Amino acid sequence: MRLAICDDEILQLELLKHHVAKWASDKGINTNIELFQSAEAFHFQWLENFSYDIILLDIQMPELSGMELAKLIREKDEHIEIIFVTAIADYIGQGYNVDAINYLIKPISEEKLRKCLNKVVNKKESQ
Repeated sequence: MRLAICDDEILQLELLKHHVAKWASDKGINTNIELFQSAEAFHFQWLENFSYDIILLDIQMPELSGMELAKLIREKDEHIEIIFVTAIADYIGQGYNVDAINYLIKPISEEKLRKCLNKVVNKKESQ
């Protein structure tokens, strides 16, 4: 499973990577986790091959926001699963417009993140 984490805060990137790696290890899922400090960096990489299964995406970032990135992704890819991870609940309604799996408010709980990741795995297995 190829997973991207996109957040402009380095500590948040590392924390999410730790939680995801622990979840994947516990589940026995081979996961490639890639970190991106901007929506632009992810977008550039994603345009190369569209091969990500999941993106954990912060909304508030300089220049291109996570919500704007999600809309760009949905124009070309309906299969990547989007999980928003953000400090502000103002955009929850917009998350439905891009078929986000969930919207986690920082500081996130490891348990809630695990539930979201399990939901993605179950969804992909049923397809």
